[in-house]
Amino acid sequence: MKNNIGKYITAYNLRILSFIAMLINHFGTFLFQYGSTMFKLQSFITRFAFIIFSFFLAEGMVYTHNRLKYLGRILLTAIISEFFYDLHFMGSMPNWQGQNVCFTLFIGGLIIYLNDLCKERVNSRILRTFLQVSITTALIYISSITLVDYGIMGIAIILEFYYLRNRKLLMVICVALTVPLLWGLQVCLYNVYANNPDISLSLFIRNAKTELPGIIILPFLYCYSGETGKKMPKWVIYGFYPIHLCVAWLIFKVIS
Repeated sequence: MKNNIGKYITAYNLRILSFIAMLINHFGTFLFQYGSTMFKLQSFITRFAFIIFSFFLAEGMVYTHNRLKYLGRILLTAIISEFFYDLHFMGSMPNWQGQNVCFTLFIGGLIIYLNDLCKERVNSRILRTFLQVSITTALIYISSITLVDYGIMGIAIILEFYYLRNRKLLMVICVALTVPLLWGLQVCLYNVYANNPDISLSLFIRNAKTELPGIIILPFLYCYSGETGKKMPKWVIYGFYPIHLCVAWLIFKVIS
C-alpha cells in the first residue's frame, strides 16, 4: 500500500497542497465571521500547512548542499514576509505582537545546524551534550519571547521531523502527540506570562483541539516517496508566502 500511494506523494504535490491550505486559511480568516461554521470549516481543513513546511525544512537540512545558504534564504524570506504579515494580520507595520512562520522555520533549522556542528567538532561527549542542550534551550527561549508563529510547538515538530526521519512510524506518532499537547500547554503558558488568571484544563483542551486537525497530513508524510516530482522554481518555493500575503493585504485593503 505504501509503495502504491507513495508514488503520488511527491514534494511538488505536498507543496501545492500546503499553498492551497495557506490561501484558504489566510483569506478565510477575513472572509468568514469568527466562530461561524465556514470559519471553523476553513480552519479545520487548513491546519496541516505548517506541518508540511516543517517537514520540508527538516528534509532541506538533510539534502541541501550548503546549509548556511539554505538558512539564509529562509531568513531573507522571513524578513521580507514580516512587512506583509504585520500589515495583513496586525493592521500596522512594524508590529511586535507576533512574527511570521518563516522565523520559526529559521530558528528550527539553526538549532539543527548548530547541534550538528557540535556533534562534528566537539569530541567530549559531556561538553557536546551541554552545548547542544544550551543552544536548543536558548533558541527555543528566543522563539518564545519573540512570539514567532507556532512557537515552542513549531520548533519541537521541526526537530522531531529531523531527528526521527529514519524511524518514520515513531516520527509520525511523536508529531501527532506533540501538536495538540504542546499547543494547549503553550497557550496556558502564554496566559501565565500575560498575567491572565484564566488557566484551566478546559482552556488546555480547547486549544489542543484547534491544532488537532493538522495531524491528518501525517499518514501522507509517512508515505512520502522522497521524489521531487514536477520541478518547482525556487522563487515559487520561497516567494509564495510573502507574495500571497502581499496580495491578500492589497485585496482586503481595497474592499475594506
